[in-house]
Parts: sequence; structure tokens; C-alpha cells
Amino acid sequence: MLLATLGAAAGFHLLHAEGLLAVRVDDAADPERLFFGTVWPATQPRRLALPIEASLLVVFVGTALVCAALGQRLGGLFASAPHRIRAYAVHLAGCVSGVLAFAALSSTGVGPLVWFAPALGLLGWEVRRRSALLLVPCAALVLVLEQPREGWTRAWSPYNRVDHLVDERLVFANGIGHQQLVDEGRAGEAYALPYADLEAPRVLVIGAGTGNDVATALARGAAHLDAVEIDPVLAELGRAHHPDRPYASSKVRLVQDDGRAFLESTDATYDVIVYGLVDSLTLHSSYGSVRLESYLFTREAFEAARARLAPGGRLVVTNYLRSGWLALRIAGTLEEVFGVAPSVFTLPERARVVADGPPDDGLTVVVAGADPPGTLPLGSGALRAAVLEQVVLPTPTDDWPYPYLRARAVPTQNLRALGLLAAAAALVALVLRAPVAAGLDRHFLFLGAGFALIETTSLARLAAVLGTTWQMHAAVIAGVLVTSLVGTAWAGAARLRTVPLYLGLAAALGVSWWCDAQVLLALPSGVAAALLFAPLLFSGALFAGSLRTCERPAAALGSNTIGVLLGVALEALTVVTGLRGATLLVAAAYALSFRRR
Repeated sequence: MLLATLGAAAGFHLLHAEGLLAVRVDDAADPERLFFGTVWPATQPRRLALPIEASLLVVFVGTALVCAALGQRLGGLFASAPHRIRAYAVHLAGCVSGVLAFAALSSTGVGPLVWFAPALGLLGWEVRRRSALLLVPCAALVLVLEQPREGWTRAWSPYNRVDHLVDERLVFANGIGHQQLVDEGRAGEAYALPYADLEAPRVLVIGAGTGNDVATALARGAAHLDAVEIDPVLAELGRAHHPDRPYASSKVRLVQDDGRAFLESTDATYDVIVYGLVDSLTLHSSYGSVRLESYLFTREAFEAARARLAPGGRLVVTNYLRSGWLALRIAGTLEEVFGVAPSVFTLPERARVVADGPPDDGLTVVVAGADPPGTLPLGSGALRAAVLEQVVLPTPTDDWPYPYLRARAVPTQNLRALGLLAAAAALVALVLRAPVAAGLDRHFLFLGAGFALIETTSLARLAAVLGTTWQMHAAVIAGVLVTSLVGTAWAGAARLRTVPLYLGLAAALGVSWWCDAQVLLALPSGVAAALLFAPLLFSGALFAGSLRTCERPAAALGSNTIGVLLGVALEALTVVTGLRGATLLVAAAYALSFRRR
């Protein structure tokens, strides 16, 4: 199954790379949610437009069957373990070691073959039969797919697979056109716009990438420039291959960090703050709906940027915004923060920003500040308030960090995908003849759902405090597992009463609800993380105590895993409730586990 799943993924990848396959996501004309890189122009026809659900189904079913084999082995070990809590503690310790090992590998820039090598080696040791030989073609398939095409170089950052077409200086991230390294003279008017009427400005570029914004700022007389880029591979490409060598200038300080984290931590002030096409093309976490750059577009993020502006300074947001409502949202949020409507410009000059549809495929530039430029080389004019009144768009906040979601509702595409995955999971259970319904332990099911909701929402909420760097990802996931491990050890060392543990859990959830984004930002990062993780201490103790006395440990573990899947699915509701509101879902899950104990 592992070989078949890798083969299916390879088929999708090769057909897409050769231009024979398109992935269709949502309604491109009037989308509920924006996906970058999935809208292909009509002048570039594809032979097959495949709904994203089709590829999702194939990869999900294959992966589920692979993991089902591991789950069967794990369930058998738990059923026969003489000391269940000790066995579960060792299991959690293995999870922590896997997270830390993957984090270490991510820091080295190595590719998927090295990522999977330890796992394949462990599988081979576990199987110890002739079937272990099938791991060899699996590794070979990964190795083949890892090789770049002729004329390209490939590198793996902690965030992206970065492909560089050397002769044309084109950069692709995860197979999607992302950047082009061009000299300052070819960068275009939009890059020069932020510096109109300014002399020797102090500049901050967030999302500096390969250096186009930096090169233009230097050419326009920047006295000092802080360039913030989260992806080390993109920055290194700019350092090595940009024709203007902007990162070699003594006026430039290159900072590898999350943009929002830098805004919150710096004491410097700037005449110009530029968002340099900050579209990461990457989800913050595969367990949630937050994009890597989502916290840059919230009201609190724009307030942090305004606090870093010198008198008369300006904030400039530039991007291909894909849909008019996203331009309206950014403009409306900036008007809330600055108290005056920003200027909105589009390229080409004839382009318009309207509520529905794209801004005529133009590059949109939004300029906000106490003294926006009066005479500018571009001309679609300021966005009228009457246009903003045509649509009702919720303002992105740190509690609702979804700038690419049009309304405060679960997109139909998400609902279709969740329904499809539920049906696929039922099919897998049917194929395996697994007595899921008969063997389901609802107490452990709801414990798993509550655990998953805490993990996913804590990961998203702490991103506003710690940034969205890969180090933060590893630290948070390891912290979640370690907290559960401590709770398990606590239950193993003493026979704890159930009701006091649930009361402690309720108190910890109350504290989590009280800690909004501003409270978390005001606290030391370790204290903020501890407050969000505290419910897992009680949850881990409850799970371990229940595991000690249950009659069917394998069924309990399986039910808990199904509950984790349920919790991940319920995370989709945070686009309605907000991240803090998910605490109510967590409380409901644990209340149901108490009722079924």
C-alpha cells in the first residue's frame, strides 16, 4: 500500500509538471476562499481538470491503509502489554523523539529521502520479512521524484520545496510560480511607489524574498533597510543570484524571522514598511486553516505596523490579490487602524477594484499612513467608501485570522472534503472488516477529540505570539506531547480520582478562554504556552487512568485515535467560532467524555 500510494502521488505530480493535469479548487470566478496557484489562465489549456477531492481521496485512502497496518500492530502490543501506562508513556516518548528528529532534519535542508529514511528503516526492522524489500522501490521512487529537471536547481527549506530555473531566474515554491529575480530597472512602477516624495527613508521590508523590493528601495535612496524573510532558501537565492546583489549592501540587515514576530519585538521606527508580496503558498499547519502569513493581515498586525511608523510614515501592501473582495478587506482593515481611507492603486492603470471578481488581473497596491502620497505615478485613485459599503466583510483579527476566507462560515469545499474523507474512512474500515461501531469506546473517543482540538487551536493561537517559524511548530507539538506525557506519568505514579481531574480540566479551560491574543502577547512566551497546554496535563492523566482499568485497551486506543480525527475535523468550525471560541468545543468534548466514563 505504501508503494501504491507513492506511485499515485508520483502520477499526479508528473502529470501536473508536464501540463497535462490541472487541480480545480472552488469557484475561480467568485471564490469563498482564495487558493494561490490553482487559477490557470485560459491561454494555457490543460487536458484534464481534476477536482481536488479526487486526488485527496486517492492519497487519503492509501495513507489510511498504510497507517491501519501500523495501528493493528500497535493495538496488539497494547492488548498484550503487562503495564499499559508504562507502554503508553513509551509510545508518547517515541512521538516526541520523532518530532524532534524531524525538526532537526528540517534545519539541515535535506530532502524527503532523508526525512523518510529513519521511518523506512524502522519499518524494515519491524517487518523483518521479504516484504521489507518493497521498501527499496519506495525509496527509489522518492529519490526519482526528488531530482530537478535539467536547467533547474532544487532545495528544501523548512517551509517549501524551492525550484530555481537558473537561466531565467524564476523561482517556484511547491511547484507554483513564486518569484523572479529582476534588476531594479525592470521591477516596475509598483515597486517604486512606496518611496515617492521621500528622501533617505528608513525602510522595513516584510517578506523580502529574493530581494526585488530591497534592490528598489536601495535605488530610491534608502538610508537603512531591515529585510525580514522567513525562508532561508529564498534569502540565499537572492544573496547568490540576484543581479543587483541587494543583500550585499552595508545598508541592509537581513533578518530570518516571521514578519509578525519581528513587528512585535522590534523597537525601531521606519518611514516606510512594505509587505513584499507576502503570499507563502503554505499552510501554517496541516491540521488547521491558518496560512503561514495570515497573522500579517489581522487588525492587530496592522496596529503593530502603525506603531513602528515614524511621523509621516506609510505602510504599503502590494500583491496580486486574486479577487476584489480581498483588496476591499485589506483597505477596510487599514481604514479601521489608521482612521483614514487608504489609497488603492492597480496595475495596469486601466484595472479596477470591485467587490466581485479579480482586480482585472492587476497588481494591487494599498498605501496607508498619516501622510499618503499626493502625486503618484499610478492612477486608479483612492478607494471610495461607497464601494466598501457594497459588501460586508468580517475584519481579520488575531482570534479570527482568516483573511483569505470571504465570510465567517465553513466553505462548501471544506464540507465536501470532510464528507468525502468520512466516507473513505468508512470504506477502509469495511475493507479491513474492522468492527468500528461495535468496538467504539465513546469515553476515549471524546478524550481524543478534546486533545486534538487543544493541539490544533493552541498551535494557531501561539503563532500570533511566537511567530510561524518551523522552530515554533516543533516546540509547540513537542510541548503538547510532553505535557501529555507528564500527565500520564502523574497518573501512573498515583491513583487519581476522576472528578477532581475533570474539575482541574474545567478550570484550565476557563483560563485558556480568558487568554485572548492580547493577553498572550503580554505574557512571556513560555507562560503563554503553559496556560494553553495546561488542559492537556489533566487530559493525559484522565486518559492514562482510564487506560489502566479498561477491559479492551486496543479498542480504547483505536477509539481515541478516531476521536483525534473527529477533533481535527471540528477544527474547521473555528472559522465560525474563532480560535478562542473553540474552547467551547473542547469543553463539550470533555463533558461528553465525563458522561461516558
